[in-house]
This record gives sequence, C-alpha cells and structure tokens, in this order.
Amino acid sequence: MNSDSHTISKMERPRFSRVMIVDDNESLLTTFAGILQEEGFAVTTCATAATALKKIAEENFGVAIVDLRLPDMQGIDLLKAFNDTGSKVRVIINTAYGEFESAKAAINHGAFAYVEKAQDPGLLVQQVHRAYQSHLESYVDNLEAAVAKRTMELSESERRYRLIVEDQTELIVRWSTNGTRIFANRAYCEYFGQSLEKVIGTSFFQTVKEEDLPAVQQKIASLSIERPVESDERRVITLNGQVRWNAWTDRAIFDEQNRIVEYQSVGRDITERKTREKRLSEKAKVAARMSLLTNREREVLGFVVQGKANKIIANELSISERTVEKHRANTMRKLNASSTAELVRISLITEEILATV
Repeated sequence: MNSDSHTISKMERPRFSRVMIVDDNESLLTTFAGILQEEGFAVTTCATAATALKKIAEENFGVAIVDLRLPDMQGIDLLKAFNDTGSKVRVIINTAYGEFESAKAAINHGAFAYVEKAQDPGLLVQQVHRAYQSHLESYVDNLEAAVAKRTMELSESERRYRLIVEDQTELIVRWSTNGTRIFANRAYCEYFGQSLEKVIGTSFFQTVKEEDLPAVQQKIASLSIERPVESDERRVITLNGQVRWNAWTDRAIFDEQNRIVEYQSVGRDITERKTREKRLSEKAKVAARMSLLTNREREVLGFVVQGKANKIIANELSISERTVEKHRANTMRKLNASSTAELVRISLITEEILATV
C-alpha cells in the first residue's frame, strides 16, 4: 500500500465513531445522544432533514439515526438524499410507526437497519455498534485490497503489510488452518500480554473462553468461498486470567484453487459496552418489576430499605404488623427478591433510574 492510501485510512477512522441523530422529538434527541456519548461516540443532533443535509455536506459521519417522519421530509426521502451525496454513512431508521411497507422501503433504499422506538433502547445501541463494526470490516477489506493491488513481489508485499498493521489499534492476527498463529500485530500482543515470539506457533483458540469455543469453531468451519467473512462477539482470556469481551471479524484466505490456506482475524475490546448493556437491561427489568407494586407496597419498601422493623413501619403507616408483613412478602415476590439485602440493591437501582430521567 502506498503512503497516500495509508494516510487516507487513518483519516477515515474518526468518521466511523461520529453519529448523527435526526428527530424532531427533543426529549428523544437528548436521551439517545446521552446514551451514545456514554458508549464513546461523538454525537450531532438535528431536528430537521434540512439541518441534517447541511451537516452531512460539511462533515463525515459513520452512522445516522433517522426518524421515519420528520417535519420537513420523510425519513426514507432523507435516506435517498444521503445516498445522492455519495456519503458512506450507515443509516438506521428509528420510528414509532412499525409498518412492514416502510421497513421494506427503507431496506430497499439501503438502510442499514430498521428499529422501532417502542423496543428496548439497548437494541438501537447494538445496531449503532453493528454499523460501526460494518465500517471496520469495510476498512479491513479496503486495506487488504490495497495491499493485494501492490503485491508485485511476495516479500515486498508482506513487508508493507506488516508495516501497515503494526500501526493499527485493532487486534490483528493471522493463523493457519490448524489454528497455529503465524502473525500478530503489536496491539494484539500487548492486549494478551505476550511477546510476538510467544504468540507465534501457538493456538489461536487458546485465548477464547472455553464456553464460547464451540460457537467460534463452528463459525470458522462455516467459512467458504461464497461466505468468506463472519463476525461475532466472544469472551477471551488474557495472560493474567482476566475475562474480557471482544468483537471479532474472521476472514478465510484462499489460494488460486479456492482452498483455504489461512485466516485473518481483526478484533476490538467491547467489555465496557457489554457491561453497560447488562446494566441497562437490569435497570429495565427492575423498572418493570417496580411498576407492579402498589403505593402501599412502595411505602413499606421505603421503610424496609431504611432498616426499620415491622412494628415501627406499622406505627408509621397506622396499619397492623400483620399487614406490614403481607405487603413486605408481596413486595419481595413481585421484585423477585430473596432477602432484605436484595430489596436494598433493587431500591438503589430504582433511585439510579429516577436520577437519570
């Protein structure tokens, strides 16, 4: 790859993490922007299609979340307008109107995904990360295509390839059909806490958590000339025994007879995202359970969390201890709590949810 191509690739990468949200609902704009900023994305918000078109003409964006119905243009028409500009932005249509025809039209015009607003917001976050991963995969494809184009001599192309991938922050590793690692870039070695000498000649699969290994092996076995690339999210184990989440794209490399000769895998750490998704899911479940409580049960819960005994709660609420015990038992059942300590934990999560509303 020549120096100009390398420079362009480095300039392209920041665009991947820039997200535009187009929606005339100010509350949703603020909420989604906050969530995606916590996920590490740079977010720009627009209330109209006209503003969005002006922004995309001025800046490069990796992902655009577009409401289906905007005050000055339909979301599908904005998607078409984006396409006409030649932008590579991945468009996610986000709407409160779940209609088959609109979903079909969005996909036909190149939308990356179609998400209903009524669904778990975590699903929208996952689609944004998928779009980011899609850019990364295209980036790797373009990188390999550029290297292949310059392959006049094997030794020279290999030298250039190594120079390029050593500069990448993504984890890049090549391995043979029997699983033996034959190349790894600096980021990969540092991430797993091993020198290149320790990595070369050892199994690619030894970093995969045992419970995830069958699925990874099955995915690798499914690669073919018709479908040479697959992506997944898996847990890995570092040298110090730490378990972390990674997003990996695995590619089979073929010879002239279309036989697999080796594999290349490109990964990145997504542990923080997985932790946030788990927390978001937990909050949603707690909120749903809390909605089942009566006002009296909420009052009893508040006193229980403060550590007050049933007798004191009964006096405070002017009810019998037996009634307090009944409300307490119903609260634990509805919240699926097995102990007072669990009730306290759920109550703290509820306070955290209310604090972010």
